[in-house]
Parts: sequence; structure tokens; C-alpha cells
Amino acid sequence: MQVLRADNPLTAPGLTLPQRLAYAFTLLGWFDAWRSLGYLMVPVGVLLTGAVPIHAPLRSFALAFVATFTLQQLALWLLGRGWQRPWLAILFDVVRLPSNLAATMTLFGRRTTQFQVTPKGRTGERPRRTPAPRILSAVVVVSGLAAVWFVATVAGRTPLHYGVRAAAFVAAGWLAFNLALVTAAIARIRAIRYGAERRASVRFPVSLPAQLDGASCTATDLSLTGARVSASSPLPGEPSTLVLEAPGRAVALGCAVRARIDHPDGSQTVAVEFQPGQWPAIGDLTHLLFNAGVGLEVVPEPVPLGAVA
Repeated sequence: MQVLRADNPLTAPGLTLPQRLAYAFTLLGWFDAWRSLGYLMVPVGVLLTGAVPIHAPLRSFALAFVATFTLQQLALWLLGRGWQRPWLAILFDVVRLPSNLAATMTLFGRRTTQFQVTPKGRTGERPRRTPAPRILSAVVVVSGLAAVWFVATVAGRTPLHYGVRAAAFVAAGWLAFNLALVTAAIARIRAIRYGAERRASVRFPVSLPAQLDGASCTATDLSLTGARVSASSPLPGEPSTLVLEAPGRAVALGCAVRARIDHPDGSQTVAVEFQPGQWPAIGDLTHLLFNAGVGLEVVPEPVPLGAVA
């Protein structure tokens, strides 16, 4: 959305027509959320009003729909080299719907802004469940009310009469599928497995001497965005620098404490997040973690009981 406002490919100078179309299609894909929202609300409208959204002979429509849907799925399967999963693809569209709707709505504001890079690091102390998006909760509530209205209408308890009962029953089946889809999306968003506030980079289990503001400790895991260190005695309250004593070099990184665990034996474990912007030190850390043969002792992960090594 920032690119569309600050450097719109449809109006930016110096691009050919094919380039404009290629960039525009990439950016306009974010507006798919409005299409997905429409698919969720169409059966609700059919069941609440009795309106029929499609006027076509059933045989003609079924033939066109089945042929189009089959060709689309085949194309996606071929493009994905056999890894395409229809259910997960649809689920992903619903999971990203709330954020995409909110993003596209920013285009209608008057405030201008410069392009900003979204944060990529860890922003909290521990994983936590993300609350269910309001728009998805509202879809569940509205769909549930439409389902109750449909049952009452079929039983003759409402003033509404479905002129095309087959369309109403198809819409009811569509509504049931949408409810299962949105419920699964909310469960996925709420799952602690996908919770926010996690360290963004791959973690390396290590055993590396270190100093936290001069206090001796041992780094027990490292990533490009943070570390966990342990010491036999309490560490400084608000440390600002972690020095990793790697073989043949020392890497100093500015940091902030994100979690602290006191153990019964008096030892302590501290989780720190590295401060942004210290690119030379992060470069040294990258070389340390990813360059084979630097002498860094990587501790193998324990194998769970029953697992095949």
C-alpha cells in the first residue's frame, strides 16, 4: 500500500506498459481480500433475502463451473510442482483477510507518508495467543444468524419464502463450508504455534563464553536477532552489551533484556534481543553462525524418545 501511494507503477515515469502491468498485478493482489469477503457474505445475503445471485440453467452453470474450477486447480498444481494444497491455499486467504482489508483502507486516507520497512525482529518476551480478528468473528456471528434464519424459513416460521429452494439449499451448504473455513482460520490465528512475539531468526544451540556488561556467562543459543545466556549467579539488572568470546574474535552487540529466569540453585538465565542498526556487529555474528569451520561449538539438539535418528 505504501508503494501504491508513494510510487504507483501505473503513474510512475520511466516504465513500459508491460512493466506497469507486471508491477500493478503484483500490488493489486492484496485486494483479493475484498473478493474473499464477498465470497463469505454472498450465501448470507441469499439466505436472509431469498435473492438468487445467478440466473442460468443449472446444467450450463455446472458445466462451466466444473470446467473452470478443474482447470484452475490443475494450473495451480502444475505451477506448484505437485505441492499445491487447495485447503491450505483457501485457509491462507481467510487468515490474511483482516490485515489486507485494513491495509487497503489506508489508501483512502489523506495523510501522506514515506515508505517504511516493517519490523522483522522479535517484539515481546514470550509467545502469546493472537486475539481473533473482529471481522472474522463478525462473519461467524452473521453466518450463524443466517443459518438459524434459513432453518426457521424452511420450517415456515418466518415471512420469507424461497422462490428457488434449490438455490437456498446450495447457499446453506456454501454457508456451512464458509463457517468451517472461518472457524479453522480463527483457530490457526489463535494457535500458540503461530503466536506472535517470537524470535525471528533460526536459533543455533551453542555453548559459547560471553560477558553481559562484564559479568561472565555462557551463551546457550544464538540467532541474528537475540540470544539466551546463563550464569551461575545473577546477571546485571539492565545490561546493554553482550560480548561473545568466539574463537579468534570477540563480537560485541548492544542488547536489551526480554526475559529473566531465576533458578532454585541461584543461577540465572536471561533472554536478550539485539538492538537494531548495528550492522557491522550483525555481520560478524552472521559470519560466526553461518560460516563453517570457524570453530564455534554447536550443541546437537536432543533426540526425543522414540524418534528415529
